[in-house]
Parts: sequence; C-alpha cells; structure tokens
Amino acid sequence: MGDSFILGEVHRLIGSADDLAWLKEMIDSRRNVPGANGGIRWVAYKDHATGEPRLIRDRRRLEDRRRRDEAIATLLNVGTLISSSLDLDRVIASAMEALSRVIRAEASSIILIDRDELVITEATGPMAGVVRGLRFERSKGIAGWVIDNAQPLIVHDVRSDARWFPDVDLSSDFSTLSILCAPLRARGRLLGVVELLNKEGDQRFDEWDLSLIQVFANQAGIALDNARLHREALERQRIETELALAARIQRGLLPGTLPQPEGVEVAGMSVACEEVAGDYYDVIPLCEGRFGLAIADVSGKGIPAALLMSSVRTALYAEVRGDLPLPEVMSRMNDLLYREGSGTFATCVYAVLDPRTYGLKVANAGHNFPFLLRTDGTCERLRSTGLPLGLLPTGTIPFTDLEGALHPGDSLILYTDGVPEASRGDQEQFGEARLEELVCDNRELSADALRQRIYDEVLTFIGDARRSDDITVMVLKAF
Repeated sequence: MGDSFILGEVHRLIGSADDLAWLKEMIDSRRNVPGANGGIRWVAYKDHATGEPRLIRDRRRLEDRRRRDEAIATLLNVGTLISSSLDLDRVIASAMEALSRVIRAEASSIILIDRDELVITEATGPMAGVVRGLRFERSKGIAGWVIDNAQPLIVHDVRSDARWFPDVDLSSDFSTLSILCAPLRARGRLLGVVELLNKEGDQRFDEWDLSLIQVFANQAGIALDNARLHREALERQRIETELALAARIQRGLLPGTLPQPEGVEVAGMSVACEEVAGDYYDVIPLCEGRFGLAIADVSGKGIPAALLMSSVRTALYAEVRGDLPLPEVMSRMNDLLYREGSGTFATCVYAVLDPRTYGLKVANAGHNFPFLLRTDGTCERLRSTGLPLGLLPTGTIPFTDLEGALHPGDSLILYTDGVPEASRGDQEQFGEARLEELVCDNRELSADALRQRIYDEVLTFIGDARRSDDITVMVLKAF
C-alpha cells in the first residue's frame, strides 16, 4: 500500500533506538501484518503531514504532555514550598533543584542586587559551594543585561554572546554553555535574577522553559521580598525590645526623688529620646553634710549605652566616698572605663558643694561647661578641662578642678549636649548662646521652674522635628 513502509524505513525516519524498540513491541502486539516479502509492514500509521509514524508521534505527544503536567505540578509544589516558609535559606535551594530537574538544567543560581553589585546568594549544581557568595559589578554579564532591561532571556551559546561575563566560570572551574535567565520582581522592585545553566543532553532551552522560569521567578521574587519584610519586622521588634530594656536600665539608674540638702534647692530631669542614649544625673550625699552633683553623657545608643551608664555610676559611687580630690576621682573613673576596653567613653561633670560655706569645687571630663548665674547679673562658664572618661589612658591630659563659692540666690546649671544640639527642621541648633540668654533672663526662677523652662523652650524650638538625643538638665539654687 502507498502509505505502508518496512521497519527499516521507520528506523531511518525516527532515528532513535529507544523509539524503534518501543515501535517493534507495539507492532508485535497490535499490528503484526505480514508483507509481500515476508517482512513486517505497518498499515495506515504514517502521518501524511510530517511523514512521522503516528504511534511515535502520539507517544511523543503523550511524553510532552506528561512532562508539562509534571512541570506544572512541580511549580505548584515549589510555590507552596517557598510561600509557606519565611526561612528561605532552608527552602529556596530545594525549590531551585526541583526547577532544574523539570527543565533538565545542569545548574542554577539566584543573583540578587546589593547596591552597585550583584551577589550569588543561592546556587545548585556541581560548583554551588564555590560560586555561592561571589560578587561582581551590577552591569556585568547576562544577569546584568537582564536586570538593566528587566526582561527574560535565552542565550544558546554564551561564548558567541558579547554580554557573556566569564569570570564566574573562571573562579569555579565550571563551563557554562547556555543560559536561561529571568528577572526577580516584587511589589514594583527589581530584586535580581534567577538563572538556569546548560540544558542536559545537548538540548536547547525553549519558550516552554522560559515560561516555566518566569513563573518560578514571580513566585520566588514575592517570597524573597516577604522574607525581607519579615526580617525587617523581626529587626524592628528586636530594636524595640532592646530600647525598652535600655530605657528600664536607664530609669533604674536615675534618681527618683532628689535629696534636698540644707540651704539649697536641687531639681533635675532626664527625658530620653526615641533611641535611648545614655544620660545620667545624680545627687550624692557625702560626709560632713557635703554633697556631690554629677551629670554624664555616655557614647552610643540602646543597651550598650545603658550598660556604660551603669559603669559610670558604679565607678562614681566607688570613688567619691573616699573624700578624694576631684581630679583624682576623675582619674580613677577614667582608669576603670579605659580598662574595660569597649572603645566607648563618657563625658562628665562632677561638683561638690558644702552648704555650710557654699564652697564649690567642679571637675570636668570633656563635658559641656556649666553655667553659674550670679545675683549681680553676671553669668560665668565653669571651664575646667579634661578628656572624656575611658577615651585615653590617665595622664594623657591631666584632670583639673575649679574652686569657688555660691552666694544666696546664685544658681548652677548642668546639662547634657542634648540641650544645645537640639535642632529643628531647618537643622538650626538651639545652641549655647541661646541657652545662656535663656538662663540669664530667668535667673529669678526657682530651681524646679528654671529646669522646666529650659526643657519647654527646647521643645518649642524644635517643634515637630524628631529628637536625636536625650535632654538632661540639673539646676541648683542657693537660698
């Protein structure tokens, strides 16, 4: 018959030993019709349009359908896998391996944008451990082109493509022949790319493969962005927990009710900013009716600052009980903080007042100079010098102190840099000059009222601007 052919012709047409063996089995079991020469002939099983045996054609169609069904099922499973876990480090490699099996690729990688660089954050295949973590310029290679153009790409022969960037192969001893690449996007942001390398069996990536990797890229992009948002939420929660703990530590170190020595009024306040810095103030009763006034500002934010503030307070209380000269107190505190080796430091003013004589001594370790308001209208800055505590070994610059006396109606104002450095929206700072004018104009106020006036004026000045530092003020007024 015109549309019959012998088995030898089938072999020539289909060229596959596997298909030929399968066809012989099908003919033997279903359509064994002897030919004129005693051979096997196959009747009406040739596709007139393609010349391909119909059984082989149908088998290939079934095989293609099976593979597509498997690919769709795999993508559904992959989507469920990566969307059900925020620990993408654990699941993304498994998802990529599944995708590589479906598309039959030798290796795969996820490359994410990190500022001006691309970094291979995950990889599968024989050299995965070598390439994972590699970085290169954002504009380099096929990946760079896909990111710049925000569209997928098939490159059948990378070595004939001018965009090819061979450095990753050179560093990993891997041989890339072809690439299937798609951009990773989420919520309007371009995150990076996913790549599949070298289709197995010398086959070429095709449009079906491209559609599969795009579906995967859409799933992975959203999952990666969700994981990023989750990490950011956890980090915010960690910071909030740390700040709450730091605030509790700080509140526990600050005095509740200040002692009120005979002959003076003392008022103090410390208002923490959102980040919780490390301001500290205190009134310390000493022997023979004297008392110490301390104000300090430690470097850093959060728990480290609160712990350093605790160290400052501990060191201060340990040294002031011995009735030592103030420069010696400062030197010993500096030794203690410097030996901790944390690289942090604290500025501090420590003053001692004897209410019986109104004798005043002041030592300063890199802190803002206190104001001394006189009843005669003058305003002095107490400019004793010294380096911040813990910054350098004792002896680098010796600590000094000032001696003087208060008179009835005089006021001593101590404060941290959160007062003069408070800034409003236009970045203008409150400043030392404005503070000096403020306290001079309000010298008649009580200690408590002057402290509150300073704080209120700072808040009025900054308006709606966000405070970046604690505000701490102490005022002592002699009767």
